[in-house]
Amino acid sequence: MLPFPNEYEIALSEGVDLEDTSKRINMIMKELNVNWSWNDQENTGVCSASKDVWSRAARRKVQHQATINDESTQNEHDSVDEPEINLGVRLALTAAAEGRVLGIRWLKGTNKVLFESFCGMLKRKLSMNDKSSA
Repeated sequence: MLPFPNEYEIALSEGVDLEDTSKRINMIMKELNVNWSWNDQENTGVCSASKDVWSRAARRKVQHQATINDESTQNEHDSVDEPEINLGVRLALTAAAEGRVLGIRWLKGTNKVLFESFCGMLKRKLSMNDKSSA
């Protein structure tokens, strides 16, 4: 039995500039509640997350929690634990003869559903942007 693939590639349309695509990826990732850093010179980035924060259900849960927190007062001296990293990925945007490709390499974590979900979210967001710019 072969291990689950730890890399995923998203083929991107050729009509958009590499720099614009880089900016879109950075913008998408900054909207999420994850640790994110992007290197413009190398078109690479590293993301780490403690849980799924990109799915519709996760966004609803955060919104619901914010509503509850607004309604009740919280003790400001509550201790905040460092969250465990359950997903770590490296994104690399490359231009090849076949077109641009966003490579996603799974670096940390053991939950393949979380990795697949992350890859699917990025693919959907990037394909939505490609359709709106065409």
